[in-house]
Amino acid sequence: DIKEDELIVRGFSGGGTSLLKDDLISSASLFTDAITQMGIGSVSRTDLGKMLAGKRASVSIGLTNDQDVVMGRTSPKDLETALQLIHLYFTNPRWDATDFKTWLDKTKSNYINAASDPRIAMSDTVEVMMSNHNPRAVPLNFGLLDQVSLEKIQAIYKQRFVDPGNFTFIFVGKINPEETKPLFEKYLASLPTVKRNEAFRDDGIHPPKGKAVNDFKHENKTPRTSIFVNMNGSCKYTANDKLLGAAIRHILELRYVQSIREDEGGAYSVRVSWTLVKNPNPGFRYTVSFDTDPVKADKLVGIVHREVEKLIDKGPSESDLQKAREYLLKQRPEDMKENTWWGNILFDYYFYGLDYLTGFEARVKALNAGAVHDYAKTTLTQGNEVQVIMRP
Repeated sequence: DIKEDELIVRGFSGGGTSLLKDDLISSASLFTDAITQMGIGSVSRTDLGKMLAGKRASVSIGLTNDQDVVMGRTSPKDLETALQLIHLYFTNPRWDATDFKTWLDKTKSNYINAASDPRIAMSDTVEVMMSNHNPRAVPLNFGLLDQVSLEKIQAIYKQRFVDPGNFTFIFVGKINPEETKPLFEKYLASLPTVKRNEAFRDDGIHPPKGKAVNDFKHENKTPRTSIFVNMNGSCKYTANDKLLGAAIRHILELRYVQSIREDEGGAYSVRVSWTLVKNPNPGFRYTVSFDTDPVKADKLVGIVHREVEKLIDKGPSESDLQKAREYLLKQRPEDMKENTWWGNILFDYYFYGLDYLTGFEARVKALNAGAVHDYAKTTLTQGNEVQVIMRP
């Protein structure tokens, strides 16, 4: 009853790009775009757009490193249309060589000058560094587009989407389960399946051990330095680890706002994130990134490390911890108004076995300085760091 005209659809199955051979990886990067551009069934993308005029129903299929995914967004009244699209993606994708070539030629023209864009140079370098130069994680570029073909897109589809039997579907929004059951029976339960039970496998893409630095120059019309600092390592994949990480993220963000933005005038905003990863091994990724005046860059990188070291040495102040508690408790009711948030919570529960819902408020109120301090010492002292600095 929160968003009356929105219904989120999410389907997932274990596997993803981790199960693909190396020669299919470049094509997999563009799999969703390629499939979408060719339309569905006997209908071209242009004609499909005309057929869906006046309706709110969009569906796409794709891959992450550890799962095959179906993503959809629709209005409750157009649920049947969205289910028809899902059914067609599993049973009757459209393969059109002419449409594919037109799309690929356009994509190549978009990539011709991509390397000269400093933002792409930065994100590509980060991706290469975070994967420890794994050839399966090379960012797509103009040269690699020659490896993308319709035959490879079809091969990926046949490997990952020919069998929907492994998929779990989540529907979040204004929906009556009993009333819509006949639609699920008609369009999902009727899908032909093959008995197989696949799961993600370790494809060797891991951050490097120890400290890895890439400090480079790139032509930039705006004289700024871009900074990316990531600390990573192993931890458990539990609700408690996620909560402690969220508290550390907020505490350090507050400190960076004070030290980097207010005291130094070094950056308008400092982006701070703490994420848990389950595959290939349970672990954390703590990342700080921002743009700054080239003159201040090295000093600010030092401040990033200084604040982490202070947290490791002394733990959080009671004031910082209380602000983190207040933020987490205030943010939760806002999150609960979003269908996408519920979709993520349910996905974590069904796919990764993580329950981040039950007892959340009590766990936040029980957060204490000792637990946060111990967690910071356990995680942030593992010595794994990726640092990328792009100077003008």
